[in-house]
Order: sequence, then structure tokens, then C-alpha cells
Amino acid sequence: MFIGEYFMNGISVVMPVYNVSSLLYTSIESIQKQTMKEIEIVCVDDGSTDDSLEILGKLNEKYHNIKISYNERFYNIPTIPNIITF
Repeated sequence: MFIGEYFMNGISVVMPVYNVSSLLYTSIESIQKQTMKEIEIVCVDDGSTDDSLEILGKLNEKYHNIKISYNERFYNIPTIPNIITF
């Protein structure tokens, strides 16, 4: 259940994304097939230069439990939790 900006009674999956367009469909589909249905997927694109962001947009149209955060430049994954914005 989504309440405002908070996700309750479920789990959140944070997925770092950096030039992994070939893996996105498989990864998201795998998460969506889990038996638990209350899943929020937070994809953090760290300045990908391939079509990862476009694919995330298409997946977001199909599945409404995906949130996408995009950084225009590469920050490196260890610093991501400090700069996530939606």
C-alpha cells in the first residue's frame, strides 16, 4: 500500500542502474514475478549512456510500482544514497 511518499506493508528493492540496458527487462520481470505482490522497485540510474533510462520508462508504464531516479553524471554507486531524488 502506498501512502503519500511512504511504502508500507511491503518491501522496497533498490536497483543501481549504469549501462545495463540488456539486463533491465529480465531483472524487473524477475522481481515482478515474486510471490509477494507489495513490492516497490527504486531504480537509480547513475548517468547511463546507453538506453537504460528509456527502457526504465517503458517498464514504468507497464508496472506502476517502479520509481526512477536519474543522475545526469556518474556519481559511483557508494555515494548514491546521499543524492537520491525523485
